[in-house]
Amino acid sequence: QSLKRVVHAIDSGTARLNPADPLSTVEYLIFEKADTDIRGHLDAQANLDIAFALRSLHHIAVGLNQLHGVQVAHQDMKPSNVLVFRQKGCKVGDLGRAWAKDMPAPHDYLQPCAGDRTYAPPELLYRQISADERVRRFGCDIYHLGNLAVFLFMRAHMNALLFSHLAPVHNPNMWGGSFADVLPYLQAAFAQAMSDFKSHLPPQMPNRVKDDLALIVAQICEPDPSRRGHPSNRIGAANPYCLERYISILDRLARTAEIHLGAKVA
Repeated sequence: QSLKRVVHAIDSGTARLNPADPLSTVEYLIFEKADTDIRGHLDAQANLDIAFALRSLHHIAVGLNQLHGVQVAHQDMKPSNVLVFRQKGCKVGDLGRAWAKDMPAPHDYLQPCAGDRTYAPPELLYRQISADERVRRFGCDIYHLGNLAVFLFMRAHMNALLFSHLAPVHNPNMWGGSFADVLPYLQAAFAQAMSDFKSHLPPQMPNRVKDDLALIVAQICEPDPSRRGHPSNRIGAANPYCLERYISILDRLARTAEIHLGAKVA
């Protein structure tokens, strides 16, 4: 499968930092050079480019879906790992914490989170470790996609919104009970976080785009991993964390914004 939305390594090898010291030999990887990451790109903008933000989300979803198609989960999607190429749009970068079904890695056994805890889905922060790899790995990735959607439009992420509406006693660092017991409080806080997100969407964004984007975020950032993802994917034996429906919707939303607001992105 082609991984066009994943940053490619173009060279690898070893280099000796000190010619006289054999212990100074290090391994290296060289990746295709991006212009910046998504945070740097946004920092350079005077005003948010809505079409760019939506097209970037589409590109990120495609990149994650391409990884999932070869049984790889990224597990550490955050703004610094979304790379921007002036002529190519966004690509998913830094697979240093990735999980591959057929290639075990030392960080596979890190609990509760293989990647940055700041962006981790709630179930992992409360140490709800599912035996089903799809829940733990792919369920994490689609939550991260929602985190990035919130970041692009608010410069904050879903976890920050979620925990701002949660009583300190229910914070994962304080909570001593089960995930099932704290889940009702998380879902109440999530409803408030979603209200925050909707209220911060740009007024010039078409209403139907706002509604569809908010629905996507509500579905992929759902605190209960058993309810996360598109409802149609939870029927029968379908993959509940499949991103293909969201890729189609995000493509449509980006095209709508490009038509109504200009600024087409590759």
